[in-house]
Amino acid sequence: MSYLRNNKVLLLIIAALLIVNFGLLYYGVRKKDRGHGPRKGDPKEWVIDRLKNDVGFNQEQITTYEDLRTKHFDSLKQMFDELRIAKESFFNLLYQPEVSDSAINLYAAEVCGKQEAIDMKMLKHFRNLKRLATNEQKPKMDSFLQNITQRMIGGGRHGPGPDKGKKKK
Repeated sequence: MSYLRNNKVLLLIIAALLIVNFGLLYYGVRKKDRGHGPRKGDPKEWVIDRLKNDVGFNQEQITTYEDLRTKHFDSLKQMFDELRIAKESFFNLLYQPEVSDSAINLYAAEVCGKQEAIDMKMLKHFRNLKRLATNEQKPKMDSFLQNITQRMIGGGRHGPGPDKGKKKK
């Protein structure tokens, strides 16, 4: 008799797990259909879709945005390469037996300077993008840009890290 009772418990556990899995699957598909799920595919197309649907851009605004985006990212390619090289040089100091603090600071300052230049260029790009919006679109554009910048700085889906939500003393 205990054998049947044990099997009933296992069957109930399996049934509960199946129900939970189907529920999560349904929720995930519904969320993805609303456009709030993970971004897959071409990020450019995702942004264009959001600008059309969330902000209300017309085709002329989209065309202008595409031109701005192309010029912006073309100019960033070299900057990102330089930043990568500067970071590699900085972290390669780990493999040198003796490195002075002033040398470490010099390498760190180079990395910071390159990151600062990229961030300034991004800010300028976002300001140019914001100028494309009409007065009626500006509040929606602000919300869109806030979403994008939060993702860039780590406050998006994954959060900034283990200290997220903790108050500083």
